[in-house]
Amino acid sequence: APDSTLQIDISGTTVRLSGALTLATLIEAEDALKRACRRVAGGIVLDLSGLSQLDTAGALLLRRLRDERGDVH
Repeated sequence: APDSTLQIDISGTTVRLSGALTLATLIEAEDALKRACRRVAGGIVLDLSGLSQLDTAGALLLRRLRDERGDVH
């Protein structure tokens, strides 16, 4: 079965997501991303190369994050 967990690592201004960003991990992901955004001053670079799964709910979360902050790349 595919991995259904999400890991978020912050290094400088890069927020690296790995695992699954899906409806199953959405609440956890949203909380963690909000905490990450508070910790990082200025622009954020999202590294999605480690995602094994991304569904519509996860994609919409990323879009909303970008739209709300305006400095997510």
